[in-house]
Amino acid sequence: MMKLLTVDETWVQCLAMWKWISRQCKGKSLVWCNDNVSDLKIRWLEKHGIRDGEISQNCFFCHKSGARYYICGKCPARQVDPEFSCMDIGYSFLTHPRKFYAKLKELNKIRLQGDQNDT
Repeated sequence: MMKLLTVDETWVQCLAMWKWISRQCKGKSLVWCNDNVSDLKIRWLEKHGIRDGEISQNCFFCHKSGARYYICGKCPARQVDPEFSCMDIGYSFLTHPRKFYAKLKELNKIRLQGDQNDT
């Protein structure tokens, strides 16, 4: 099992994964991406030396929160937006991977602004 990452490391890894997935889906039909998002996650992880299943749900946020499924109150994204759900119909990671990546970038920007306000 992969070591538990810090919150910052978790965000960096998650954003890197979804940036890559988003680029793979650019110009492709939504159906093509829908059928392959899980495979794309595995491909990204393997390219970075992480075996399929080594992190919970092949998701850095699930792994950080200790979730066994995709919905968890301890999700790092929910620490920024309590209403966040990776399964949200408007930006679901499975059906809208590019919108999902955009949502993650938006939340990370808010998170980083909050860190600056704390200092």
